[in-house]
Amino acid sequence: MSLTGCRIPRRWLVLAVAFGGVFLELGTMKSFGLFINDMTRDLQTTTAILGLAFGLSNGFSSILAIANIPLMKIFSARQLIIVGAVVASLGLMFSALSNSGEHFVWTMGIAGIGLSIVVFPAHTTATLDYFPDNFEKAVSVILTGGGLGMMLLPLLVEQLHEEYGWRGAMVILGALNLNYIVVGALMKPVKLQNQEGSRTTRATESKTAQEGYLEVTQVIGHDSNAVKESVNLQIPKVETSECNTLSGRRLLQAENEIKIVSDMDTVEHVLANELVYPRKSSIDQSPKEEGTTKSFPQEISRSATRFSVCSSIKNLFDVRLFAENPSFMFPFFFEFLFGITYTCWIIYVIPNAVAKGYTTAEGAFLATAGGAANIVGRLMIGFISSRDFVPVEMLSCILSLTAATAFFCNSFASSFWSLVVLAFMNGFASGAKIVMGSLLAKKSLPLEIVSNGMCYQFFSLGVGNPVGGALMGLLYDRTETFILAFKVAALVELISAVLILFPILIRWCNSKSR
Repeated sequence: MSLTGCRIPRRWLVLAVAFGGVFLELGTMKSFGLFINDMTRDLQTTTAILGLAFGLSNGFSSILAIANIPLMKIFSARQLIIVGAVVASLGLMFSALSNSGEHFVWTMGIAGIGLSIVVFPAHTTATLDYFPDNFEKAVSVILTGGGLGMMLLPLLVEQLHEEYGWRGAMVILGALNLNYIVVGALMKPVKLQNQEGSRTTRATESKTAQEGYLEVTQVIGHDSNAVKESVNLQIPKVETSECNTLSGRRLLQAENEIKIVSDMDTVEHVLANELVYPRKSSIDQSPKEEGTTKSFPQEISRSATRFSVCSSIKNLFDVRLFAENPSFMFPFFFEFLFGITYTCWIIYVIPNAVAKGYTTAEGAFLATAGGAANIVGRLMIGFISSRDFVPVEMLSCILSLTAATAFFCNSFASSFWSLVVLAFMNGFASGAKIVMGSLLAKKSLPLEIVSNGMCYQFFSLGVGNPVGGALMGLLYDRTETFILAFKVAALVELISAVLILFPILIRWCNSKSR
């Protein structure tokens, strides 16, 4: 029987492989907690060093996500994911050869660098390009893979650990992560239909837009009509039907940027015009100081160069979105605080059980319970938020309070089943908050720059990960218990719960002033 009539649409395949990629990423990270005791003994290092290494492996994948803003203007998501998969896998495999804590930190850092160009391109391409009509639900489904990975993969890795030791298990984990290559292979660039009916890939049009933008910014001071002609030649026009795709939004953003740059009446560009092309009379009439070896035109040239470099960096990484959308600062810092507590829960839930007198197998069961709740949280929150019953900021506040309660109650929980309940609570809250990072970016930013906002959310989460890993490990080394560490995590969650309510307060004040 022929299967040609039963072909699955590509976007569903993309959804499936993106789900699998997140499964591997977080399942691998969750499994690291199984190795901590053996690693501290074999590598003769501290828990804080190992916490830093594990935090870097996950943190770099998010911190360096900011590099994807310029990279995705040059390379396709497919190219980035495949290269990153190879680098990440090699980093995990080489970690098995470590003979000290410092070597282990370096190898895990390499793995994190590879993941940095895997996780973000896969996430944004699968959601914004393939599911622009069901963004919230697609984010929930894809990120549910992380919860499933945290629940199932540690059970497999525990068996590998008993059979081959932590070094052999790390090699096998590195081999498993080569499956990211399959994820990248299916990330075919979405094609756009232009006015003449020809089709070009997103990577090509995005690169053309960026080149046109850079060319215009370099000719500031020329006749504005010439600038506009250059814009018309370089930037493809965006159809209304294309604005629902990430590609169309990026081209629309480039057109808007060019309109701003070509406006020669603004003070900034007039000053730039004077710096780059100074009037001859102003140079001739300027007095020269005795003993001065640097001429006035040279100083102007250097000032213009500094101005150009700063402008290029700002445009390259789209830093202006913070100035144009100041309310985005609250979700940005909320994500940083979540990164601190997220690492605390995901890495130290098994060692916390061992510190309370339970076996690693029982600790793995706690991780499984938390992973199951993580799946429920990731899957439910997208569907709930898509109904607009409650503002996403209020949902985030409730989730932070739930996590704070679980962290605080750990200090006096002693029975195994009470730890299971707390793991379930924290797992649910953490899973839902992972999805909320993307939803908060979409809520705070215009549609055409949501992808860049998501990138900064990844970055903020990544900065918090190694901070949380090192801080909680340091507190454990000082006290030999996780009680104080989890209380600190509860305090951080309380602060984030208050912080994320400010956008709602600002919107309420603005509505009253009108």
